[in-house]
Amino acid sequence: GAMDCTVQLHELDAGAFSIPPKYRSSNSSSSRNRAGTSMRRHPPAPQLHRVMPRTTVFRCHKSRVKEVEVSPQEPHLFWSAGEDGMIRQYDTRLPNQKAYGSANVLISLAMAGPGGGLVECKGVDVNAAAPHLMAVACGDPYVRVFDRRRVATGGRDD
Repeated sequence: GAMDCTVQLHELDAGAFSIPPKYRSSNSSSSRNRAGTSMRRHPPAPQLHRVMPRTTVFRCHKSRVKEVEVSPQEPHLFWSAGEDGMIRQYDTRLPNQKAYGSANVLISLAMAGPGGGLVECKGVDVNAAAPHLMAVACGDPYVRVFDRRRVATGGRDD
């Protein structure tokens, strides 16, 4: 995350870096030169294409975004922790997650502080061995551990 209120997702087209199929096979042709020895002609090397990343900007937090977390086991999901007390879960397959009123709040600690005050989220981490477990570092002396199987998105913050 940046030190602002946005999360920016940069995507590259993976196909732009692959070698076209005709260059993978051994389709080289051979011919004989004047001395009678065999020469191989190989196809020209593939040209790399210029890749323009697609950038999606999510403006879901009221305050600064402190961290963004991903999990290799769940390639379509990522999470953000913001100083507004929100942990948001984004699913790249779903629309309508780019604005502040989006229903992608996974955890809200906005009223979890002493006297019902704000607890700022400073970091989020997903357990690599058990990706359903998530630890949230906050602006108080506690680290909170959540089981994502027991919480659901859908909370709105407006």
